[in-house]
Amino acid sequence: MNQKERKKYNENYRAENKQQIKKYQKIYRAKNKKGKKKYAKKYRGDNKQRIKEEHKRYYGENKEWLCMMGKIKYQKKKQELISFKKYFEEQKEKRRSYAKTYSQRSYVKRRRRRFVVLRNQSIS
Repeated sequence: MNQKERKKYNENYRAENKQQIKKYQKIYRAKNKKGKKKYAKKYRGDNKQRIKEEHKRYYGENKEWLCMMGKIKYQKKKQELISFKKYFEEQKEKRRSYAKTYSQRSYVKRRRRRFVVLRNQSIS
């Protein structure tokens, strides 16, 4: 194929596909869903009522149970977060205290070293 022929072919192909694209654009608007086409078809026009009824049939009786499960999950997460925060703060305090003691120790060591060096010099 020459470049011109390819261009022509592409234009024709685009023109043919434009209608199909328009047709399926509505369907593909439901982004980030599994089975995009199916999802869009499912929620078009007349099916909405049927889907609502199905939803009631499946989740109507168990709605309270689901809420409870959600609450329990949320509480667990909250507790974990709180415990993690406490742990983190404790670690911070430990680190601080350790840093203080460490700095004192290093200061003492430095003083000792100086003293030893001076004593050695005085001996020699």
